[in-house]
Amino acid sequence: MLDITILCRVVDNYGDIGFVYRLARELSSLSSIEKTQIRLIVSDLKSFNAMALPPGISTSLAVQNYNGWKVIDWNACAEGKCEFTEHPPKIILECFQCGRPEWLDEILFSAQTTQTVQIVNVEYLTAEDWADDFHLLKSGTRSALVKKINFMPGFTKKTGGLVLDKNFVSCVHSKTAALECLKKYASKKTVALIEDTNLFRVIAFSYERNFENEARALSEFAKNSGRKVQVLLAPGLGNAPFKKAAAAFKNISVYDLEYLPQLAWDALLTLADFSFIRGEDSFSRACLSGIPFVWHAYPQEEEFQLVKADAVLKRMEPFFSAGNMSLVKNVWLSYNRKPSVKMCDEACKVYNECTDAGYIPLLRILENYGGIKKSFGMFAQSLFANGNLAQKLLAFLQNSVQ
Repeated sequence: MLDITILCRVVDNYGDIGFVYRLARELSSLSSIEKTQIRLIVSDLKSFNAMALPPGISTSLAVQNYNGWKVIDWNACAEGKCEFTEHPPKIILECFQCGRPEWLDEILFSAQTTQTVQIVNVEYLTAEDWADDFHLLKSGTRSALVKKINFMPGFTKKTGGLVLDKNFVSCVHSKTAALECLKKYASKKTVALIEDTNLFRVIAFSYERNFENEARALSEFAKNSGRKVQVLLAPGLGNAPFKKAAAAFKNISVYDLEYLPQLAWDALLTLADFSFIRGEDSFSRACLSGIPFVWHAYPQEEEFQLVKADAVLKRMEPFFSAGNMSLVKNVWLSYNRKPSVKMCDEACKVYNECTDAGYIPLLRILENYGGIKKSFGMFAQSLFANGNLAQKLLAFLQNSVQ
C-alpha cells in the first residue's frame, strides 16, 4: 500500500488547494488497482470546502474523512501530532514550497525516528527554462532518513507535465459531457447562459486591476459583430472593478457566478468562448482547454510576473502566426503590468516588447477569433502530448518505495 501525505498551505485562495484537490483525486483514480492511502494536511479548510463536492469539508473539524481521504487541519497541532505519531508518514508531497507544520517536523526529525521518509517538493507551474533542469533534482534535509526530491509541473516532456484528470479531459473532448457536468452542480441561470451559443460567453476570474481596456474591447467587438457579450464573473477581488468598467457599456451583460465545485468550474472553462484567468489551477486548465484566454499571473515584487507570463508566451509562440502572437503578447503583458510600479531589469526587457497597451490588441484577437482559437487548440494538444503529471508522479512514488 502506498501511504501518501499531501501538504497544502493555502496562499492564493483557490489556486493552491485547487491543484492539491485535483492531484489527490487523480492519484486516487489511477491507483485504484494498487490501494493507496491519502492524507491531506490543509491550512485553509474554508477554501477547500468552496470547491469540494458534497458533502463538502467541515471547517470546524481537526480531523475528518472525505472522499476516502483523511483531511487534517494544518493548525490542529495536538490532533495532527497524534495522527502522525500513531501512523508515521512514508511519502510526503510538499506542494508549492509550502513547508511543513512544526508538529510534523518534530515527528520527522525526532531522534526516535527510524523510518525512511520520501519528501517530494511539487513546485509551482512555470514555463521558464530552469524547470527542465530542476525536475527530479535531489535536495538535502537535516536527516539521512528524510529524502527530498523536486518534481516540476511544466510545459515540456522534460518536466512532469500537467494533471490530466478524467473529468477535465472528458469535458475538453466532449461539450455534451461538459454540459452534463455543469448541469449537476451549477444554477439553472448559469447553465442557461452557457447553453446560449448566440452569446459570446466570457469568464472573468482575475486579481484586482483596472478593466477599462478589456470592457471597451468587448463592447467594440459586440457592436461590430452584432453578437451580445455575456460576462460570467467569478467571485473574488476582481469582481467589483470589472463590474465598474463594464457598467460604462450597455452592450455588455455581467452575471455573478455562484461558487462552483471544481468539477463544474472545469466544465465551465471548456464551454466558454474566452476567459480571463488567474491562479495556478485555473491557469493550467485554461492552457489545456484550447479556448483563448488571458492569464493574470500572481503579482510579484518589481513586476516579475511579467517574466513569468513571457515564459508562457514563448511556449505558445510556435503555434501562432507572427501577427497573432504579437496581439496575444501585447494583451498578456499589458494585462499583467501594474502602472507606476517599479520594474526589475528582466521585467523591463520583457515589457519593452509590448508595443500597444490599449484596447485595440484585444479587439483584434476577438475579431480574428477563429484563427486565434485554432492556435490555442494546437498549444493545448502539445501539452496533452507531454503526459499526465499524476501518472508520472505515481510511477516515481511506486519506484521510490520499492
